[in-house]
Amino acid sequence: MKIFKNIILGFGFVFLIIVVFFMYVGGKMYSDEEKYIEFSNDIISKYFTDWEVGQVNNMLTAELASDLSQTDAQLVLEKFKELGKLLDVGNTQVIDFRAYLKGFNRITVLSDAKFELSDTVVSLILIEEDNKIKLDSFNINPTDGLPVLGGQSP
Repeated sequence: MKIFKNIILGFGFVFLIIVVFFMYVGGKMYSDEEKYIEFSNDIISKYFTDWEVGQVNNMLTAELASDLSQTDAQLVLEKFKELGKLLDVGNTQVIDFRAYLKGFNRITVLSDAKFELSDTVVSLILIEEDNKIKLDSFNINPTDGLPVLGGQSP
């Protein structure tokens, strides 16, 4: 009977550790949400205004920066310019937060962006590692039937 009691106490302890871990992760996401929203609005305003990677290169993961410098990516970026000038960014919200045991967080953010020729929903994937946030991928989804545009790291 004592062995059974010790097993139950062991499971209880493991369960308690799991609950504390999820409370920590949930609390971290909530406390850092404004930081992710601010970063997202900043990169949308800087990069999506004139589509110059050089202005935001330090805000991109190494993989995305490398991908965007490729000739094929430059052709895709030319398509972005067809949306016209960025007029407004708003309604930005964190929709997913994942903390990985490898020491980084993956955050998905959605934002409404209004361009001269289309209203869009912008989806950003952010990576936070060593308290530094970087853009890892993005998609621009026009709400008026234009094709989806995006850039992703592999």
